[in-house]
Amino acid sequence: MQLNQGGVKPQQTFNQIVLTSSLKKVQDQYWKALADFKLIVYLGPDLLMSILRDIEFFTKINLLTSENRLLLLEELKAILDLISEIGNTGMFRNKEIDLYISHIIIELSQTYLKSEGLETTILELEFPNSLLSFDASFNATQSHQLSVVKRTSTLISQSAEVEKIAYLNRQKTILNDIKSN
Repeated sequence: MQLNQGGVKPQQTFNQIVLTSSLKKVQDQYWKALADFKLIVYLGPDLLMSILRDIEFFTKINLLTSENRLLLLEELKAILDLISEIGNTGMFRNKEIDLYISHIIIELSQTYLKSEGLETTILELEFPNSLLSFDASFNATQSHQLSVVKRTSTLISQSAEVEKIAYLNRQKTILNDIKSN
C-alpha cells in the first residue's frame, strides 16, 4: 500500500520505512468502508511460512539487519497473539469477524466483497500487484472456491478452542525455530 501511495521507494531498508499519517488515514478509511460487510477470514495452514522466507531472504541480502529481523519476528508473535484474541472474542476494531483455520493451502490472498448492488473479487498477486474484477462469472467462481475452503475449514472465533490452540502453538513453534537460528 505504501509503495502504491508513493510513500516508499523499493530500495529502502526496513528501518527507513515510515508509515505516514496519510497512509494511516487511508487505512482508517479502508476499515470504515468495510463497516457494512460481514468479514470472514481464512488462515492458511502455513500462515507464517511465506513471510518468514521473505524475512530470511531480505536478511541474507542485507536489506534487514539482525535487529530489524528480530523486530519483525516479535511483530509476528504479536500478530499471533492478536489472532488468538480475535479467536476468543470474534471481534477486531469493534467489528465482528468469522475467523477460520483452513485445512487446505490457500495460494493467494483474495478479497471477495458482496453486498446489494456490488459483487467484486480482488486477488492479491505478487506485491504490489492485484487484480480487481466485477465480472459475474469470475465472481461466481471465486464464491464457489471460497465455499469449498469454508467447508474444509474450522471456525475458531468463539469456538473450536482445541483446534485454535493447536494451530497457534504450531505457528509459534515455527516462529521460535526461526528466531533461534
